[in-house]
Amino acid sequence: MTYTSLTNLSGSDLKDLLQYPTISFSGFWEFILLALFFIIATSSYFAEVNRTGRGNLLSSLGVAGIILIVLSTLIRLLELISRDMLIINVVLGIVFLALWMFTDN
Repeated sequence: MTYTSLTNLSGSDLKDLLQYPTISFSGFWEFILLALFFIIATSSYFAEVNRTGRGNLLSSLGVAGIILIVLSTLIRLLELISRDMLIINVVLGIVFLALWMFTDN
């Protein structure tokens, strides 16, 4: 039984190298996007808490939602995530952005 390694990939362009982790774990890029969303949201929230003494979780989730939409679109252009996952990420980002924009401070 032969395992796929970097030496026997079909192509050697960037797209093939980025698709390599999905050989063993199909949800790799979805997990990376979810992790980046939570890292950005929590780091901006706690940075605001340290700076002002009080944090706004909705603004942190809104900013992370904008970044999630942009990263999901870029990753979809490379065809690393499915169209369904792109739609889920865009809707999630828009929901957090709308909650941030339409709530009172």
